Parts: sequence; structure tokens; C-alpha cells
Amino acid sequence: MKEVKEKKKSKRKYFIGIIILLAIIVVGYFTWSYFFPKREGTPWVPINLTAENLPSYLERLNAIHDLPQDGVIALTIGSSPYTIEKGKVREGLPSSADLSITLPDAYFEIFGQYGWCAGLQIARQRGELGIELGGSETGLLWKYKALAKYKGCLGKQ
Repeated sequence: MKEVKEKKKSKRKYFIGIIILLAIIVVGYFTWSYFFPKREGTPWVPINLTAENLPSYLERLNAIHDLPQDGVIALTIGSSPYTIEKGKVREGLPSSADLSITLPDAYFEIFGQYGWCAGLQIARQRGELGIELGGSETGLLWKYKALAKYKGCLGKQ
């Protein structure tokens, strides 16, 4: 009889210990969440973007570093032409490009105000984003497959 009572006491202590441990975990989780909230990326800080500083701005973007080694993109904003290759952007058009992107002059200000991705979304919505392919669509999709994670920049899901 004594052994049964001791087993019940032991089970009760074990059960109470589990409840206390769960309470500590729950309280710890909510305390951690309150003091260390999850961040949704860094907020965009508007900058003064010009034809001269656009290359250095674009070279900081992950998408430019994710381009294929032999990828070449021609970008023209207004009357300012650029060549975009893996990790670098320079003034002037390439002799041949896989992709040519054209935008009106106003997009220096729009990219500076809203960022590259949001600026491309705005251009697409307004119908001001000109894209010309320098090869087959299938071939270019395969070649630039690493950029698929940025398709939201063009408003595609």
C-alpha cells in the first residue's frame, strides 16, 4: 500500500515538473518574441540616384551578383546606357546582349525613391518597362534560372 502511494506521489511530482517546464518554455517564447521581434528585411531608405551613381548602386544588389558568368544585360534609362554583367555595371551598351531593358528618364528618381524591385514593379504596371530578348525565351530562362527568386520584382508570383 505504501509503495502505491509513493508511486502516485512520484507520478504527481513528475507531472507537476512537466507542467512547470512547459510554462517556463511558453513564457520564455513570448518574452523572447516581445523583446526580439522578427524582422521583415531592412526598410528602404530613399537616395538621390543619378546616371553617374547608378552603376555603384546596382553593383550592391544581390541580383547583379546572381547573374550567370556569361550573362550580359543592356539597360537604358532615358538616354543613359549601361552594360550589366555578373557583379559589375558599366556605362555604355554592350555589342550584344541576352536581354535589353529600356525605361524612361524618370526612373532614376523612382528607383532612388522606392528601390530597384519596387521601381521595376511600377514600370511594369504603368507599361513603361521595355524588354527585348536577344535569344530564345527558353534558352534565356535556363541561363538566368538563378534569378527566378527575383520574379516578384516584375510583379510575377
